[in-house]
Amino acid sequence: MSMSRACDEIERNPGEWYCIVAHDEYDYDYHSGCNIYGPTATPEDAFELMHQHESNPGQDGITRFADLTPEKIALVDKQLALRRDWEARGFY
Repeated sequence: MSMSRACDEIERNPGEWYCIVAHDEYDYDYHSGCNIYGPTATPEDAFELMHQHESNPGQDGITRFADLTPEKIALVDKQLALRRDWEARGFY
């Protein structure tokens, strides 16, 4: 079953791919928060890693390193910082 929510594969650095998926259905701008999966070597691997933990988001986009926007950089960096915080607390 497919849910309608944002999902992006983002190349944060050359050869370093992440998949980000929104928490809530009908959230296309990550306002509800999101989960991050990666890093992986390809966008396909990032998407597959996400699929091991999430239902099909129903939408996805690919942003290569050369096309990164400040918003996408901030999205990835924020999620990685949150993950590091969770890991430091022993929750991840």
